[in-house]
Amino acid sequence: MRSEPTEISGITLLNKVLEFKSKISDPSKWKLKDIKRNEINLLRFKQIQILTKIFVPEVFIPNEIVIDQIIEGDFISMREKSLYKNLFLEMDKVITTSHAFLKKHKEWDANDLCFNYRDLIKYKTSLNVLLNFNDGIFETSYPFCYSTIVSGDISKNIQYESLDHFLSTVIDPEKRIFSKNQLIMDYNYPKEDVYDLELDNF
Repeated sequence: MRSEPTEISGITLLNKVLEFKSKISDPSKWKLKDIKRNEINLLRFKQIQILTKIFVPEVFIPNEIVIDQIIEGDFISMREKSLYKNLFLEMDKVITTSHAFLKKHKEWDANDLCFNYRDLIKYKTSLNVLLNFNDGIFETSYPFCYSTIVSGDISKNIQYESLDHFLSTVIDPEKRIFSKNQLIMDYNYPKEDVYDLELDNF
């Protein structure tokens, strides 16, 4: 069973944004007046609002949820290119040590970074479907547990740290990590665990 992370970084914001979009796929229902009707959705809204203000203040709008702006990487072009200097070096290293055998003809720019960011978010979105395949299964009987065990074992062995590292660094080049308690004290971050609430309302 999932629970709220105790260490919160840029990838936490992205995870919550993608989760929110998967739960409420219709953008017309992303308005605060609609979200207020559901306690769990409102909690997610509050979390995303606070994390957006911390990690991507360039696209933050009070009392609005900026899902597409975060997924599309609108904030990237609003930042100084120098913020991504170390990330560009990491990207160069990955390419030059691979078997791509490609030559670099120009320096990285915001469009290059945005393309890679968006493309890997598409990949992460597809990957999340696999990783969360068994969500909602709390108990099962003997004849029906085999598929759950096999799919669960495969999901546990998927390595996606490099993916999350890249996406998190694009969102927050400073690579800051906050404790949940720190966010509660300093930013009025919600204390409640959204997954506990979901379980109570299952």
